[in-house]
Amino acid sequence: MNKNSSSLYESWDDFPEDHRSNPQKLLDWIKQNHPELVEKAKNGDLSPETIGFWQKVLNSELVCVNPRNLHGEVMVTDAIEKESKSTAVMQTISNVWNTVGVVPIAYAGVGGGVSGVISAVIVLWASQLAGNSTSTAASNANPASRKWANAALVGNIALNLGLTGISGVGFEILMNSDKLSKIYADKVVEEHLYATPHRNIAEGERVLDQAKVAQNICDTKTAEYQAERGKSDKLYDPKTSSLHEQLHGPHGVPSSYFDKIRPADLPYCRKPKRLEDEGKKLREQGQKELHMVQSTVEQSGGSLEYLKKEKRGLYSQHFTENGRIAAGQEAVSTSMRNFSSKLLNGEWDKLALALMLAGLSVIFSGLSVLMTVWHRNKPSIALTFDPTAKQAFDELIHAVAEGLNNQEPPAFDDDNP
Repeated sequence: MNKNSSSLYESWDDFPEDHRSNPQKLLDWIKQNHPELVEKAKNGDLSPETIGFWQKVLNSELVCVNPRNLHGEVMVTDAIEKESKSTAVMQTISNVWNTVGVVPIAYAGVGGGVSGVISAVIVLWASQLAGNSTSTAASNANPASRKWANAALVGNIALNLGLTGISGVGFEILMNSDKLSKIYADKVVEEHLYATPHRNIAEGERVLDQAKVAQNICDTKTAEYQAERGKSDKLYDPKTSSLHEQLHGPHGVPSSYFDKIRPADLPYCRKPKRLEDEGKKLREQGQKELHMVQSTVEQSGGSLEYLKKEKRGLYSQHFTENGRIAAGQEAVSTSMRNFSSKLLNGEWDKLALALMLAGLSVIFSGLSVLMTVWHRNKPSIALTFDPTAKQAFDELIHAVAEGLNNQEPPAFDDDNP
């Protein structure tokens, strides 16, 4: 619109309000200043410019936060949009970064392949949409939408906290998949190959503990026997005493007499020695087996290589041919255990790049939330146009569009070209 026509109105709000009830004024101006639009409308060529697919994707809320959308359903000037741009950029960076950290979990969690790609795409779409939508809604400074904006802010903070925590695990999967395979291989070897030796060692220790208890009982009963023995040699003579038999067995029998008797049925003072011998035997057997297996694993180059070379059945059950963890849930849980363990134990150097990327996620998320709160409380942002102006403008444009499509082309006088 030229300056003369716009100068008739005190403010922009007056312009759509006047033309909404009388769009012919705007039609006359368009016919006078832009006859090519009328010609296009008559020929059916008046349509919005075609936007390419990828441009639509980049402009969509799925990828980037639009600064104009931070104000809700109201119209804003270019100056106010510029003020909102830094907030929108920070929100976009935070949401994209968190999504990048979550996608590897979605891919690995279902075992990769086609299912992994589908899962990753779904999670990417959901994460981006949730992040951008809550960021947009939380930034709204319109008093009429404050309750919804507050709820969106709470949701956005919770979403950022959750995605930031998850992204650390995702970056661990993305950056350290080889290391995770080795850690999981150690777990497989521990559960399947070290289990029996460890059980024998544990059983040996348990039997040795029983031997100590049995020795205490033997000492107690022996003390009772010695105390009673002085009262009557006849009653407590080793040859005739029942208590002596309970302690050491029948008088005069050889040691081999007790070999076939179960430890539980042995006399009090013969039981400790039997239990001690059996416990030591079990423990030594377990330690020997464990040492042999550990030596074989080390000589093979580690748990993963040992399984690949010596235990093909176990290897194919738990790993892919290229050495990745076959079960998605195991890949995710292994990453979670490793990341949290190293983080809590202060072994940050072992997390390396994954920790740095997770740290950036924390920084971006924090800045995004802070800038969202800052944006919605800026006085200039609160002074956006009244929502009714948008409705009036929409009605005006609709009326003008209908009017243009019904216009005849401008008449030309042959005598006055």
